[in-house]
Amino acid sequence: MNLKKNSALLGTILIFLFLSYHIYINIEDENKQEQQNLVINKTFIESSPNVDKEYLGYIEIPKYKIKRLIKKGTDKKNLDDGYIGLLDNTAIDKGNTVLAGHNINKIFKVLHQIEKNDQVIITTYSNKYVYYVTQKREISVDDFSYFENTDEKLLTLITCTDDNNKRLMVRLKLLR
Repeated sequence: MNLKKNSALLGTILIFLFLSYHIYINIEDENKQEQQNLVINKTFIESSPNVDKEYLGYIEIPKYKIKRLIKKGTDKKNLDDGYIGLLDNTAIDKGNTVLAGHNINKIFKVLHQIEKNDQVIITTYSNKYVYYVTQKREISVDDFSYFENTDEKLLTLITCTDDNNKRLMVRLKLLR
């Protein structure tokens, strides 16, 4: 009987720890989103004279109320700090812009729900680009064909899936 009580207590503790961890992650992500909104407002909307050029711009997914700063590079630190990373050898202002972000709330988790024709906006210091979703699919982690540069102005968004061998890829075209 004692073993049954101990197992039930252990199960309750594990559930509590699991829920606490998820609450902590959500609060941490909300804090990062608030901090980034302050930077976005100061840097891109209010046009502060003390512009911090470490940011390339920001991405906005209006349907899901997402706004995130974009930094060059998809290294672990950038992504873990809640930024959207611009893949090396791509640019925001020409060809195929490839952006990556973590598959968590308020970052790119919404890509799993995004639908054809949903809009995504990229705002830089000098331009605003409005894209619409044309394609969404899971790809192999070894499939780099969607990262290749193109003559056409495209946006490619990448995030993780629950399968370590797959990534979710969302392809968008520039709205004219």
